[in-house]
Amino acid sequence: MTDSIALILTFLPVHFAVMVSPGPNFILLSTTALSTGRKDALRAALGIAVGSLIWMLAAAIGVSALLEALPALGVALKVVGGLYLVYLGYKLWISRGLAGNGIVSVETRKNDSFRRGLISNLTNPKSAAYFGSVFAVFLTGEVSPLALTALIPALFVMSIAWHAALATTFSSTAVRKPYLKYSRLINRISGTLLVALGVKMVGSASTN
Repeated sequence: MTDSIALILTFLPVHFAVMVSPGPNFILLSTTALSTGRKDALRAALGIAVGSLIWMLAAAIGVSALLEALPALGVALKVVGGLYLVYLGYKLWISRGLAGNGIVSVETRKNDSFRRGLISNLTNPKSAAYFGSVFAVFLTGEVSPLALTALIPALFVMSIAWHAALATTFSSTAVRKPYLKYSRLINRISGTLLVALGVKMVGSASTN
């Protein structure tokens, strides 16, 4: 048990570094916070965290072995994820910024924010690569079932805390106020980044 705890303590900084590194989840969350506010951003943060939980559970049951045995699934994941990012980027690009009441013209039902966060993480190749390799390999180490049972919920809570902190920060008045003035420009820049990431993702899939 002591060895398992030591291994987990060694692994936690690695997991945190991967989680906080910028990527599609970060862009989606920050854009949601800036455009539609804290509540939608927190829903997106929860969706991202649930996506991480699903990836962790999948790694625990051996999804990395499945992806290795069926490379076409990995390619399909990249294509679907890339096209989804292109779609989100397009929606941001055509939005008209914020109206006087601070609501984005393309805002939809409140459940969409959670779904966007969930899909973004489940189709994120960074998540697939990390949970399907580094995380899965870590689980094959000498980690006791009891330690693993405690680890996954702890990492889930860590994900919620980090992404909720991002949602709160980017939706704060100090950060949102400049955005309200330049919302259309910032939406187009963010949309372009999402489209570029999506195109790159689809391109990398076609070269496999």
